[in-house]
Amino acid sequence: MKIPPIDLRYLRLLLVYICFVNCINISAQGNTQVPFDTYSPSNATTFTDLKEALKNIDKAYKLNLSNQIIEPKLYPKLTKLNNLQALMLINNNITNLPTDFSNLTSLMYFSSRGNEFNKLPEGFGKLNSLMWLEFYDTKLDSLPAEIGYLDRLKTFHIQNNKDTLTLPKSIGYLNSLSEFLIYNTVLDTLPKELGLLKKLKSLTLVQCNIQNIPKNLGKLTDLEELVLDNNFLEDLPVSIYHLKNLQYLSLKNNRLSKLSDHICYLKGLSILDVRGNSISEDYVRIIQTLLPGCKVLWK
Repeated sequence: MKIPPIDLRYLRLLLVYICFVNCINISAQGNTQVPFDTYSPSNATTFTDLKEALKNIDKAYKLNLSNQIIEPKLYPKLTKLNNLQALMLINNNITNLPTDFSNLTSLMYFSSRGNEFNKLPEGFGKLNSLMWLEFYDTKLDSLPAEIGYLDRLKTFHIQNNKDTLTLPKSIGYLNSLSEFLIYNTVLDTLPKELGLLKKLKSLTLVQCNIQNIPKNLGKLTDLEELVLDNNFLEDLPVSIYHLKNLQYLSLKNNRLSKLSDHICYLKGLSILDVRGNSISEDYVRIIQTLLPGCKVLWK
């Protein structure tokens, strides 16, 4: 069979198009900001040495102390950085924050990973500029009640905490909280006050040893994503089916054998993930009948 000749004009146009798309992708990647940069001036210098930051206190808006041992004599002076807006501590071999950490009142972003904090210092609630807060690999047994004063906090992550964690009732005072994630952390209880987080759009409680969900979670009327994977849930409170804005519900690896017929009220649900449960194929068909516009993942 004779192969037709290649149209070189078409080939050139194709190559130009590919180059154009690649340029767009590279540009988009270059403009992508990580949260650390989002909550601080984009043109500010990122200091990676505490000593240098202390020499330039007025310019120290961003401090990333990743994977380094902080000199013990310098560490308490961290709180002199009055303009600091973004702070990242990763694998620093520290177990506590400075006692006067609350002096960092300009702080909007704080992340600690790989530091086994066993408590938060007094006055933590005075950091009322905080909008992003995350703790990974800590040993916290509780959060202080004053954390409820962080009324600008939008994102709160806790992962791989190495002790059973108690959430205070004051968690319900976080009026601006939009995303709350707890992963691989045994929770003592789930306070009903979680239902007061009216602006919450995403709630993730994965591998938290949860056996029951408080019915007050049904009051989270703005909630769009609810992830409750790898727990011990046998059923859900009927109030959960009143979350009219819920789009994504993940219940993987629990002890569910069925869901209430009230699930039909979740009109906006687009994905329901029930893999790793004892839900039969016949019952999945019933769910699909009740939610014709929803994709059900079950095996």
